[in-house]
Amino acid sequence: MKNIRPALLIIFFLCMLVPRTGVSGVDEGVAAYGQGDYATALRELKPIASKTGNSRAQVVMAFMYDNGQGVPKNHKEAIRWYRMAATNGNALAQYELGFLYFNDPAISPDYKESIKWLRRSAMQGNVKAQYSLGIMYANAAKDVPPDFDEAAKWFRLAAEQQDSDAQFELGVLYNTGKGVIKNFYEAGKWFRQSADKENADAQSNLAGLYVLGQGVQQDNREAATWFQRAADHGNTNAQYNLGYMYEFGLGVLKDYKEATRWYRPAADKGHSGAQGKLGMLYANGYGVQQDFIEAAKWYRLAADQGVVFAQAGLGWLYQNGKGFAQDYAEALKWNRLAAVQGNADAEANLGWMYQYGQGVAQNYTEALRLYRLSSTQGNKFAQESLVKLSAIVAAASAPKPVVLNCRLIDSSGNRIDVPLKIDYSNGKINQQVAEFRDNTIQWGDVSNGTSTTSILNRLSGFLIINSVSEGGFPMQWSGNCLSAVKQF
Repeated sequence: MKNIRPALLIIFFLCMLVPRTGVSGVDEGVAAYGQGDYATALRELKPIASKTGNSRAQVVMAFMYDNGQGVPKNHKEAIRWYRMAATNGNALAQYELGFLYFNDPAISPDYKESIKWLRRSAMQGNVKAQYSLGIMYANAAKDVPPDFDEAAKWFRLAAEQQDSDAQFELGVLYNTGKGVIKNFYEAGKWFRQSADKENADAQSNLAGLYVLGQGVQQDNREAATWFQRAADHGNTNAQYNLGYMYEFGLGVLKDYKEATRWYRPAADKGHSGAQGKLGMLYANGYGVQQDFIEAAKWYRLAADQGVVFAQAGLGWLYQNGKGFAQDYAEALKWNRLAAVQGNADAEANLGWMYQYGQGVAQNYTEALRLYRLSSTQGNKFAQESLVKLSAIVAAASAPKPVVLNCRLIDSSGNRIDVPLKIDYSNGKINQQVAEFRDNTIQWGDVSNGTSTTSILNRLSGFLIINSVSEGGFPMQWSGNCLSAVKQF
């Protein structure tokens, strides 16, 4: 549970709200405590607290022992006084006792007891008790089953008393539809009330509504304003989102230096998205001096937390030996991890590795598949690589022309060398053949799908082709050729 024990001065003024009993010395003792005159407070209040059971006197005694004010600090003694005051109906003591049962090592945790005392305090209107009950029901504390209806009920009571934390939490319930009907307008209303009290979480969430146009008119400028206010308070998510808006010029002028300025504090606090963004900025030299070692550092922190674009970036660094020694095994690992999650850059990087057999066995089919996946997401490198590799594969798979040398003999016994070329380029038969007719070599072009068999049959009277395999058509004809065909 968030530490919501009020500051001492706030406790004092809330204590003053407890109805006076008219017991002589109580008002004087409480006043002395508020003025820091602990000796007088102790002298006036301790006898009254011990003898009359006055809860106001008892709760102040608890504060004094809890904080070592006028007496040696003694937490166990403080708990004893809190318990007496709580039993006597003091709302502040009930709240404190409920809080102690929740997380104080001096008392064995007992969440049912915590709920009991917080509820008694909340029923008397104690705003911190109301808020604490809301948190316990919303977050399903141990032995307390989640109950968002109860959470909404107590958050609302505290929110209506202008508690900024409760207003924020009620906004969250409306934003998510837990315990209430989902309503972005109501979420925005409560976020705004809390944000106006400088609650940084509420300011950040209100900015998010403006980005998405949920419950409010979409307005990136207004979003940037609220992100700025929250970021100035140190809100990590707001710092990241403000950096993002500067990176892309959303509601502000595009400015990589400002983006870097806001990503950095978020990254330093472990925000994985901001870490990945810093890696990207250093890798590309956007807003900072290009530095692959810094890029590798931030990419690694983000990649280890599952940020997909950082995994792809880390794969690229290993692949190209930037910031690390070139390591195709590591490149393969990170590119695969990002590619299976649909990252276009990783798909393109992995496609390149398969195309050139770097870190994996060369595989054009897999390279083409990855290039296609990346291309559909608009990756320029993949689109260009897909065109080039497709042409290479098409050329490699097309049948090569078969050129044969045949030695023919005419009726006079003369030997004539005749070249025969059979070309299947582009999937069509395009043949140039030489025929021996009337002691004369005849040339002709035959195309348009004429079958190989019919053409060679026309030469069967005087040509022999022995087991020609290139081009995919092993054949054998007999004729008057004096020697076997020499293929080259």
